[in-house]
Amino acid sequence: MESSAASAKKPVLIGIDGYYGGNYCGHAILGYGVESVDSTTDRILIYDNNYHLQQRYMTLKKNSSGTYTSWSYPLTDSTEWGTGHIGNDISIIV
Repeated sequence: MESSAASAKKPVLIGIDGYYGGNYCGHAILGYGVESVDSTTDRILIYDNNYHLQQRYMTLKKNSSGTYTSWSYPLTDSTEWGTGHIGNDISIIV
């Protein structure tokens, strides 16, 4: 993800899906950059048309070898999707 969004300077369409309100649904967001928070956390800068006036982030956690191990995204102000939530998936659409 970092090479697509940060190095190539091209936005990346990201599909996320999972259960919300008892229904299986999905959402598309646009990643347009990556920033390092610390040695174990990166954030993808996100444009989300449901929050077009807000800066949004997808958080990526990585282990000591630099391999990404989990992700999270605040789908709404009260609902977070990501690793550890049953049925949540992430896809990069090129």
